[in-house]
Amino acid sequence: MKEQQFGPFEVESDCLTLVNTLRQQRVDMTELGVVCEAILQTEGVEDCYAWKHTNREANTVAHTLAHVKIDLNHCNSWIGISPSFLLNDLYLDSSHLA
Repeated sequence: MKEQQFGPFEVESDCLTLVNTLRQQRVDMTELGVVCEAILQTEGVEDCYAWKHTNREANTVAHTLAHVKIDLNHCNSWIGISPSFLLNDLYLDSSHLA
């Protein structure tokens, strides 16, 4: 399968500690450090131009996705169309945009 190229992107999280650790790109051997190290070693992460903190109310899509049972043996991506179970959350998140 051909890899998708998305170009420069930003990552938002409602976990301020995670965002600050990723911004510093200094990891340790704590559980958070191990997670951050895995994130920073992910292919394509060099195209991330910003790690941003957002409030939880503006991040309902991520919250919903974190609770969806996803088969880790398959790659799940939705390009150009949103899955129906996210439509309400997408609306809620977009209402928090400035």
